[in-house]
Amino acid sequence: MTRLLMPSLAQRPDLTDAVRGMSRFWPDFMLQDPAAVLMDQLLGRADTEAFPDWQFAVIAEDNPDVVLGRVLSVPVPWPADMAELPNRGWDAAIEAALELAGRQRDPLSACALEITLAEAARGQGLSRSCVSGLKEACRQRGMQALFAPVRPTTKSSHPLLSLTEFLADRDPMGGFRDPWLRTHVRLGGEVIGVASLSMTITGTFGQWKEWTGIDFGREPGGQVILAGALAPVLLNHVEGVAAYIEPNVWVRHRLT
Repeated sequence: MTRLLMPSLAQRPDLTDAVRGMSRFWPDFMLQDPAAVLMDQLLGRADTEAFPDWQFAVIAEDNPDVVLGRVLSVPVPWPADMAELPNRGWDAAIEAALELAGRQRDPLSACALEITLAEAARGQGLSRSCVSGLKEACRQRGMQALFAPVRPTTKSSHPLLSLTEFLADRDPMGGFRDPWLRTHVRLGGEVIGVASLSMTITGTFGQWKEWTGIDFGREPGGQVILAGALAPVLLNHVEGVAAYIEPNVWVRHRLT
């Protein structure tokens, strides 16, 4: 198998459009989180290395102009031994990175935000290589740790189960059943907590219909289960609004 490379967008700005275009692999409603919108804008900021230097394209050494995936991360001011990570997980990491850049302070660690592979590149174990590649990039930059608000892939099959209950269900050897969590643990990651408010997406019923094609006003009850969602969308029929609050799992990879 050909060797994978992970150049940053600061090194390969010509790949920025292809990397940004990989948002299409996510459900449209997942792109409506205010922090996600901001993250997409930051990908195009060529005026500073604060963010392109932490966004990576996944390419093959023998075909370096075709993007196989993307690895998005941000620098954060969190030490490796930080006592408690933010409950707002994914959103909080982006906000912390923006504050860090605004104050022009050096980061202590990095936070992984997303690893997405093109459909043709899936099922080949490349996600593992992406995690390892990001850890190495963080080491080279002198970071203490790589944090990650991990999105367990199989949690979407149990949307009504709390994340704490989901994590408590272990295999006979005591390991996590979720393959994405197992990958992080096998690569040295430690599960250190739950970010129960990691991503929050709110909108009117009309907006949700644009994002999902579903008229929530016609849905009985107080919640709707969407394909790929880790938790139900909560409905407020009186106000005509709905909210999706996604929980993630905090994982820490120590680098020093």
